Amino acid sequence: LALVLGWNTLVTAWVKGAARLRIWDISLIEHVLAPPFLAGSGKEQKTIPKRYVDGCFGNVAEAYRYWFETCKWREDHKIDRILEDKPPMFKEIKAKGLHFIVGNTASGQPIFYLRPAAFDLEGLAALNGVGHAATLPAKGGESELQRHFIFIIEYIFTIMKSEEEAKTVLLLDMRDVSMKHCMGDTWEFWRGVVRICQDHYPERCEACFVLNIPPFFSFIYKLARAFINPTTLKKVQIVTPQELAVPDHNQERNWFSDYLPSDTAVPRPAWWKQLQPCLRGEEADRKKFNEELELERFVEDLRKDR
Repeated sequence: LALVLGWNTLVTAWVKGAARLRIWDISLIEHVLAPPFLAGSGKEQKTIPKRYVDGCFGNVAEAYRYWFETCKWREDHKIDRILEDKPPMFKEIKAKGLHFIVGNTASGQPIFYLRPAAFDLEGLAALNGVGHAATLPAKGGESELQRHFIFIIEYIFTIMKSEEEAKTVLLLDMRDVSMKHCMGDTWEFWRGVVRICQDHYPERCEACFVLNIPPFFSFIYKLARAFINPTTLKKVQIVTPQELAVPDHNQERNWFSDYLPSDTAVPRPAWWKQLQPCLRGEEADRKKFNEELELERFVEDLRKDR
């Protein structure tokens, strides 16, 4: 009898404790917290965004750690002011790497296109007058190319979609990727970009469509699994050549239908038609995309204001 009563007491205490812990979890998300490096600085205190908790599978302690590190990272590298100064190599990087803002999904989520193999990393490094390692993070900071991507991410989630829970859709075109992209400085650079997105912009990706995969993609996927969050991996969708070849008619569903207007009477967005040649590997003119032009105008305005 004593054992039964003791067991009942332990179970009751555990249930009540779990309930109190859940309440504490929720209150911590909503509670205003001040990280030590902001204490006494006179700056506004911040809260843990819910997406940090979602990205950590509900682990509030882990979410706080990520949020704390992101706050410090933004403070140390002046990320909150990155959109105030014109990026010094914006045009050069745009010219030596195929990446642009495509447009918006039917629900208003920005779409970003990236073709890693089209980046001339060695050429960009040469512009700085140093070796290939110029594309890698410097001690205590990011490389100029990585800051370029941070600039675009901040633009997307500050100028285009400023909501805290806003997300984007990534079109990752693996055309021309070879084994040389999976080793050395090139691999380390792209892994660094992924880490920045994963550590400091959690749950910002709605979906990632991987296009034109090479024969050895399974090898790349195994490498990526070592450092990409399982939550992010679940959002990856492989688009087969057969799916890409589906004729583009309003009446037919395709690999991107969930993000296009559902009403078949509504014409496809202009950006969708302009994107098709790029997906086939043809010459891509990013200046045909209105959202990309808006980004370039934003950067030019920064130059005029200086």
